[in-house]
Amino acid sequence: MVIGDTASLAELLERYDAEHDLLQELEIAEEDRARFTAARSSGEYRWFKSPYIICIEKARRLRRQS
Repeated sequence: MVIGDTASLAELLERYDAEHDLLQELEIAEEDRARFTAARSSGEYRWFKSPYIICIEKARRLRRQS
C-alpha cells in the first residue's frame, strides 16, 4: 500500500494499527505495563488502549515515510 501526501495523520495511524493487530494482542498496553510487569518497554513497539493517546515516535515515523 502506497501512502500519499494527502493522507492525514489519523489515516496513517489507522492503517498502521490495522497492520499490527497481532502485536497488540501479544504486547501489553502501555497503560497496563506497570501493573502487570516490572519490565520496561524495549521501545520497539508500544501501543495505547486509549484512542486519544498517540505514540509520538510512531507519528513522527509515519510522517517521515509518507
